Amino acid sequence: MAKSFLDELFGLEGQVAVVIGGTGVLGGALAEGIAKAGATVVVAGSHAERGADRVKAIEAAGGRAIYLPVDVSHRKSIEELLAQTLAKYQRVDMLVNCAGVNSASEYLEVSDEDWQRVIDIVKPVAQDRDIVFSVECGTVPEAISSFEHLSKLL
Repeated sequence: MAKSFLDELFGLEGQVAVVIGGTGVLGGALAEGIAKAGATVVVAGSHAERGADRVKAIEAAGGRAIYLPVDVSHRKSIEELLAQTLAKYQRVDMLVNCAGVNSASEYLEVSDEDWQRVIDIVKPVAQDRDIVFSVECGTVPEAISSFEHLSKLL
């Protein structure tokens, strides 16, 4: 009884989640967790082999997933990801932005130039992903406003 109660409150059955960066460690773990909650997951990223491995892991655990390639530095690629997802599932209920770059340096040794490179890449790319998906799917614009507010702090 408790499991069905929790599934009713927190379950994602029937929903479609796009996890951009789902081929990475953090994004992949989120993709697996979302699938365990019942959603169909689109594992999106630039590494096809890791994407296929993630899909196999989700399916082995009883979930549903596909891999779709995306290059988050190109808006057209993000638009194609959305179009392919909508063509297959006719909906997107959730977008997880987990793609990005980082520095190969130890945290306390990151140079100002390297830090700025990461911010210059991640900030506009994340904002673009949100805009492409929110405009097409009619999601709440407050999410973009919150991101814009946060990005101004960076």
